[in-house]
Amino acid sequence: MDTPEGASRSTSSPIIPSARVDGNARGPSRLFSIHLDCGPKTPEAQLIRRVGATELKSHVFIPTGPVQGNLRPAIVLLHGGGWNAGSPEWTYDDAKRYVGLGMVTIAGEYRLSDQKNSTPLEAMADARDPVRWVRQNAKDLAIDPHRIAIYGVCAEGHLAAAAAAFPHQEENELIAVYDALMLVSPAASIVDDHWPQMLLGAHAEAKDISLAENIKKQHELTLDLQVYRWSP
Repeated sequence: MDTPEGASRSTSSPIIPSARVDGNARGPSRLFSIHLDCGPKTPEAQLIRRVGATELKSHVFIPTGPVQGNLRPAIVLLHGGGWNAGSPEWTYDDAKRYVGLGMVTIAGEYRLSDQKNSTPLEAMADARDPVRWVRQNAKDLAIDPHRIAIYGVCAEGHLAAAAAAFPHQEENELIAVYDALMLVSPAASIVDDHWPQMLLGAHAEAKDISLAENIKKQHELTLDLQVYRWSP
């Protein structure tokens, strides 16, 4: 990862950029003060939901060190792949880095678009499930339910942000909105991109799920870039 301009790189302290959802921020934005941990090499697969014959699982990496004082933060990782390719295993390298920092790390799974039965609409719904599962199991996993981040790359940056930007029918259930948002080259505006419209087919218009064109004032995402250092 490149060092942000004006920041120095330390060989003993990883540097991670963080972004907050302004509506959930509470005071200073150091929501994720954590310690280094060796972490597990393989995750535990947890069944989140069945959709017909499809099983959606979260691959959970739990830090090996003891919980010291505060509950652990958690981060949900969504793999890239243009809404129609990829798997949770694609995020394993990132997962090992975050769990090594003491975060319970979840590699999420969602239905891939096939232009028939699954579209980006189904992926948007599925992307909310890992966050909801984390909050539901926060006590057993020693997680602070108010320190849950979500991370998405490219098209899956769209899925990550969409959980907060768009209303959904499960809103009255366990909240699926995260406390921090981390995006890498997110698909923020897709109205002029033929690919998502091709995947959506006649099910929806791309403009109706495009973040830049639909974020409401009350859901506005304020990205606050912070540089954090964690010491062993």
